[in-house]
Amino acid sequence: MIEVIFRDAGNLVGTHGALLIQVRSGHLTRETIDRCLAERARLRDAGHKVPMLAILEEGTPIPSREVRAYQKQVLGADTFDDGPMAVAILGSSPVTTLLRTAARTNTLVRDRVRITSTLEAACRFLAEHTELSAAELRAAAEEARARHREALARGPALDR
Repeated sequence: MIEVIFRDAGNLVGTHGALLIQVRSGHLTRETIDRCLAERARLRDAGHKVPMLAILEEGTPIPSREVRAYQKQVLGADTFDDGPMAVAILGSSPVTTLLRTAARTNTLVRDRVRITSTLEAACRFLAEHTELSAAELRAAAEEARARHREALARGPALDR
C-alpha cells in the first residue's frame, strides 16, 4: 500500500514501507525535491535504508534551469549512500531521450543510481540491491502511478 506524502500538479511522492517513490508527469519543483529529501531523512533517521524509485512518465518536461541547478546543489555524492535509486524515464520521444542522456551524465560517478528506459529494468536494479522483489517493486510502482493518474483526473486540488 502506498502512503502518499506529497502531491502537486505534476508529482506524487509516496512510500511503500521504506521505499520512496516519486511519480512525475509535470514540472519538477524545488518543493518536490525538498519533500523527497525530507522523507528520505525521516526514514533514514528511523534506521532504514532508503531505496528510491523515480518514474518519469512519457512527456514529462525537462526541469527548468533553476530547478536543475538546485537539484545539483542539494543532491551530493553521498545522497544515495543509504539506499540505491532507480530512475525510469519512460517513452521514446526526443525529449525523453534527452532527459535520459542528461540524467545519465549527471550520475556517471554514482554506482548506486541507475537510469533506465523501462519500469521493469528499474525494478530489477532495485531488487538486486534491496530485500524487495522485482514483482513487489513493480506492484508498488503501478499503484503509485495509478494514484497519480487518479489525482490528476480529480483536478487542481493539491495534497500538502
